[in-house]
Amino acid sequence: MSKDQKAVMSEANMNKSTESKISVEEILALRKNLGNKLLKCKTIKGILEISFKEIERKIHPQVSSVFLFLKDGYIERIGTYGIDKDGKHIEDDWLPNEKYKPGESFSGRAAKPLKPSLIYGESFFCKNIKQEFFSAVTKENSKLFLKYGKKYEEKLGFLHSGISVPLNGSHRTFGTIEVLNKQNSNGEPDPTIALTKEDLCWLTVVGAHVSSAFSRLRKAKEDEIISFLSSQLVKSTDEQNDNKKTTVYQSVADHLVNHQLMPYKACIIRVLEEDKLLVVANECSPDIVPKNNAARAINEGIVGEVYIRKRYKAINISKKTLKNFYSWEWINKNKLKSFFCFPCLIQGKVVGTISLFTGYEHSLDEDDINFLQNVSFLVAAYRVGVKKYSEIGKEDVLIPFTISSNVNKSHIEKLLHKDYKHIVENYQKLIESTKNQYINAIKAKDREIEMYKDDIKRLNKTMNELISKPIIIQAIQENAEKKN
Repeated sequence: MSKDQKAVMSEANMNKSTESKISVEEILALRKNLGNKLLKCKTIKGILEISFKEIERKIHPQVSSVFLFLKDGYIERIGTYGIDKDGKHIEDDWLPNEKYKPGESFSGRAAKPLKPSLIYGESFFCKNIKQEFFSAVTKENSKLFLKYGKKYEEKLGFLHSGISVPLNGSHRTFGTIEVLNKQNSNGEPDPTIALTKEDLCWLTVVGAHVSSAFSRLRKAKEDEIISFLSSQLVKSTDEQNDNKKTTVYQSVADHLVNHQLMPYKACIIRVLEEDKLLVVANECSPDIVPKNNAARAINEGIVGEVYIRKRYKAINISKKTLKNFYSWEWINKNKLKSFFCFPCLIQGKVVGTISLFTGYEHSLDEDDINFLQNVSFLVAAYRVGVKKYSEIGKEDVLIPFTISSNVNKSHIEKLLHKDYKHIVENYQKLIESTKNQYINAIKAKDREIEMYKDDIKRLNKTMNELISKPIIIQAIQENAEKKN
């Protein structure tokens, strides 16, 4: 059973504890009508369109919405499908920047775990929103308990029932699906009928399918970043001028910060020049003023610590930890809450660092760490390749790359593009060089032997994964078709 299938069955089993159930037939129908279609989606817009259509077909709400976590820890509405009180389609730009803290109002309820010890939100059902939420406002609690409630009531004509279910990923909740009110058999919003617990169970399983689709989309973005870095390692060395180098580093930072499904608000890439770590890329979200590009000494601050220890570092930023940062005023002003720094490490040597900030307390899971270590490794490989070219010239340039020596040769032959065959040859030289350094380090009882050992493992693992990615094969084939 696949990870996605397990997620769907887990959501379905969760509902067995309630009186309402979803049948096996309905689960299979969802797999056919929704899950299989979402497998082909390559954009957020595509996921929304297919999901909204299936929700409309089955439970007939007046309005459906999807919310995703922003980079500052709020959930924001990214898509809406439904009709207003006059039967007109509700545009996505209605009520712009609608967002909630986890647990806030009706819409934020499913985004917050019931207990601090839990990591996932829980589905939430309300049979009479107006009665439960508007009646909660008292003199002691004058703040409107149902945020934007009046605006929704004016737009929809009434607020009656609602369901909100979490979009749970492998390690956290990253959004919600919400439906409000019910339409009658004539397709008219009807305040006399309500959404049911059966609808809640069904929508919870829909949430599992949609969660998987968004997770695949984010993974595809990660693959795209790896693919981009990989392609830079086989570009003509004639292109490796100063402007080109800066563009490559900046593109990596852009990818990490500016994609909607990435959590990072700021990225700073530094490379080693003599005894300094110089900033070569600095990207921030639009609401953040970029920090200054001051160089760091290799023994200076947290970045220097990462350089020396050759291990990534994660910090939740608080009043206590803020003082450890040289740029604490910039961090405090922009309300940044978590920091991660990865060494760009290759062949036991650090040739740079990648620093990342988030706008809310964020922890990296194993997949996040593996991805960022792969990015850091490829940045290091690119840095070493460019530096070798500048120091040695065009002859006998070794551009390091992460292709396993165990990759099936017949598979490589099918990849058409000569540059990618050239990668294999360059890689074999690199892996052989790394193994020799590893053996020499063992003989010398060098304390750095684990670094070489880690490099060898990463060289093999990364490319074994990368070479089979559809995005790589597609890019190679498209490039070959253009040349033909």
